[in-house]
Amino acid sequence: MKVKYRIIILFAVLVGFQSCYRIMPSKGGGQLDDVPEKRNIEPTDVLLPDGYKIEVVTEGLTFPTAVTFDEEGNIYVIEGGYSYGEVFLAPKLLKIQPDGSTTTVYTGQ
Repeated sequence: MKVKYRIIILFAVLVGFQSCYRIMPSKGGGQLDDVPEKRNIEPTDVLLPDGYKIEVVTEGLTFPTAVTFDEEGNIYVIEGGYSYGEVFLAPKLLKIQPDGSTTTVYTGQ
């Protein structure tokens, strides 16, 4: 008799776990429902130590993962091309122009 109850309890637990997953399936992207079309960029939102300043040099990057500068002070950014939530784009090396626009130096696969 005890074996029969154990099987029933095991079956109920397994069905319960399956039901929990079906109730709240993942939507990806951090479960965001209301994603703003454009991000509000405010340099004053960043707390800096005395003597430092911050400014916006470009906007509209998708997945920036690295930044570097050449000997002339030009800015280069790598966009990774992937983010959690299964968003796949081509990775890129971008040069940030003085006016804030970007020039694609290289696009990966």
